[in-house]
Amino acid sequence: MIELVKEALTKLTTSSLSQLMMIRTRIGYLDRLTDRLLDYRRQAELARTRVSQTQKLIDKALLEQQEKTTQLAQLKNSCKKLVSFLEDELSRICNRQVQITGQFCDL
Repeated sequence: MIELVKEALTKLTTSSLSQLMMIRTRIGYLDRLTDRLLDYRRQAELARTRVSQTQKLIDKALLEQQEKTTQLAQLKNSCKKLVSFLEDELSRICNRQVQITGQFCDL
C-alpha cells in the first residue's frame, strides 16, 4: 500500500504533470507561457527576414562586383590604348621614341 502511495506521489510530481497542474490552477502562467512562445515565433520570423534581406544584399553586391570588374577591365584596356596612342603621337612629333611611365601605365 505504501509503495502504491509513493508511486502515485512520484507520478504526481513529474515536471510535465506539475506544469499541467500550474496551467490548470493559474491562468496567468498559461498567459506567460503563450506570450513567451509567441515572442519566440516573432524572433524566429524576424531572424528569417534578416537572413533573407542579408542574402539579397550579398547577391546584389556580388552582381555589382562582377559588373564593376568587367567595367574596370574595359577601362584598363582603354587606358592602355590611350597611352599607346599618346606615345605614338609624341614619338611622331618629337622624331624619336617616347615612352610614358607612371602609375597609370601599371594598370
